[in-house]
Amino acid sequence: MAALSTLSDRLRFEIGDTGKSFVYQVIADGITDRYLVPYSPIHGDDLMVYVDNVDTSADATVEELTGFVTFDSVPEAGAVLVFSGTYFRYFVDAEICQFIDTAFGQHIANHADPYGRGYTYSSLPGIEEYPVVVYASTLALYTLATDASFDIDITAPDGVQIPRSERYRQLMQMIEER
Repeated sequence: MAALSTLSDRLRFEIGDTGKSFVYQVIADGITDRYLVPYSPIHGDDLMVYVDNVDTSADATVEELTGFVTFDSVPEAGAVLVFSGTYFRYFVDAEICQFIDTAFGQHIANHADPYGRGYTYSSLPGIEEYPVVVYASTLALYTLATDASFDIDITAPDGVQIPRSERYRQLMQMIEER
């Protein structure tokens, strides 16, 4: 029996977007209430924020996609700010859940269990989990491919070439294989 969290974990593993931990420290300037943590996207639910070794996580708001953390009040000048948590390579949890929800909805459309009831996450047979994850990973790869389609190849005056479009081609090849 599936759960959204289980399918999300499987999707992250499938696309290589597993979480990595980080610790970032900065000294407050007494003026700024918004700090950029150089890791993103951030898993906002487990972000720990300390000001001079005091947990102030409840008094800070995180923008998961960008990595900005905003305090309710400006930390004092010279205070040591420590941010620790988990970041991902590509997607925040809301995006992963959207891929899973879309794939699940497509997978169970016009299908019912042996008693004629519609499927839910908890009633989905285990054998059906992987096809949902594969379709969700295809949706995620399409999202990455769309982003990569805006990259352009770079040619420097000294003859150095950076074929940025190669990323798009690789993603499309992965999608075709699926």
